[in-house]
Amino acid sequence: MNPLYRTVSKIVVSLIAVGFTLTASAAPTWWRAETQDFIIVGNARKHEIQQNFEAIWEAKTALQSLFPKLNRTSNEKLLIIIPGDAKTRETLSFRKGRRAKNLGGYFTIDAEGAFAVVNDTGGSEMTRHTLIHEYVHHLMSDDSIAALWLKEGMAELFSSTQKDKSGKLVIGQPLPNSIGYLKYKGLMDFDRLFQATRSSPEYTSGEHAGTFYCQSWLFLHYLIFGENDIEFSQVTRFVDFATHHLNFTEKDITDHLGLTYAELQETLKKHLNTGTYRRLEIELDEAKAVPQLELEKVGQAYVRRLIARVTLQVMPEEESRPWIEAAIASDPNSPEAISLQAEWLLDRENYEEASNLFEKSLAMDSEQPRALMGSVAATIEIKLSDKLYSPGALNRDDTLLCLQRLFKARELGAGRNPDLYRLIGLVWLSSEVYPQDKHMSVIYEGHEAFPANIGILQDLSLYLARKGDLQSARDLAKKVMPALTQESKVALSEALAKLARWRKSTKSASLS
Repeated sequence: MNPLYRTVSKIVVSLIAVGFTLTASAAPTWWRAETQDFIIVGNARKHEIQQNFEAIWEAKTALQSLFPKLNRTSNEKLLIIIPGDAKTRETLSFRKGRRAKNLGGYFTIDAEGAFAVVNDTGGSEMTRHTLIHEYVHHLMSDDSIAALWLKEGMAELFSSTQKDKSGKLVIGQPLPNSIGYLKYKGLMDFDRLFQATRSSPEYTSGEHAGTFYCQSWLFLHYLIFGENDIEFSQVTRFVDFATHHLNFTEKDITDHLGLTYAELQETLKKHLNTGTYRRLEIELDEAKAVPQLELEKVGQAYVRRLIARVTLQVMPEEESRPWIEAAIASDPNSPEAISLQAEWLLDRENYEEASNLFEKSLAMDSEQPRALMGSVAATIEIKLSDKLYSPGALNRDDTLLCLQRLFKARELGAGRNPDLYRLIGLVWLSSEVYPQDKHMSVIYEGHEAFPANIGILQDLSLYLARKGDLQSARDLAKKVMPALTQESKVALSEALAKLARWRKSTKSASLS
């Protein structure tokens, strides 16, 4: 896999919990509908497509009603793909780096935007729970630096959202399995809960992970729905604080909620054993009501391109090849299909041929985010090779062309893909045109949107170090280090150490 272009597949993908596979003839009819926030495509029965769509719509409405700041603010539309049979689900199953036959779906992002694949098992409560759980993660962004307990607690809290018989949206229904688990296992200390990261045993160990998920849910449920004197305005301020801080102290809890760790532990234990589990009911007015999808049939060429797009993202390269070839065979003159073929070649490190196909595709349609970003990635691989981040390695003309294409991709909707900002930074930091703060402002915007993205962090750290501000580079890395995987932590630490040595030996390397 091309490490420059597809870093996002390692970072952004969020797995749900059933299976998938697809051929163009797997079901008699493929349907498509579009709303203000979603594009829905599937070969399931119409009522099953509507049912899966309603689960996500209701979760979005619930989260917006209580914590509107946690929602993504971009105008992107999420593509939701709903397979209608076992073969389709199998084709679209996520299997890069792992193969799990019980996946219920996943959310991920590529150059064209975010998309989800969900199963069509209808009324399964577990499927609904896991689907909404992962969708909340998607809304809160995997590359944010929100505290881990907040991400998982919010996902669990809203996973039980659904309409009651009267048509009201019910938020905060108790999770009997979580309550029973905590009564049996007991609560962990809050300092361990609040300090947990993705590499902590509290999160990764089977012995502790159940407690971590359940207690994160119980804590938020108590704050919002429990019998206490905490004003909801306090809760929202506390949640906003937790959204921007990975590490907590007891003083933070006391300042926001008026409780010490010991008091919080005793209070939550009482809520668990004797508390009343209240819930919130929301009247769904016309603005919040789930829209009835107006499903229209789509043709085979569209379906094959869709399958190719998904399999390119979630399959090993060789397994995705037949689907790329099927998309090309279905419509040889489709610029979108040609771009998919070019990206497949890019992943296979066939950079020259990939570059030629990207150029061919752009000549047919110059407004394709995939082709625009892919052509830049191919240019970088061809022209820079082992000279990445070497000032002067990319000449002025190539710099201008690459940046024009990347900013155009951003205008066309690629701004929700962290790879876009990584590529912009890489171009500037490899150019003979030394960047200034005004040029790097877009990378800071990318860091604000994806603060835990290792690629963007590396670009910013390198820029700051080259300016001579190595301390700021270290501080930047230190701020997000707890949110990174162990592999990313090691990579970033090594990069900073290399920069320190480089700075020490190159005293004239200022970009001011």
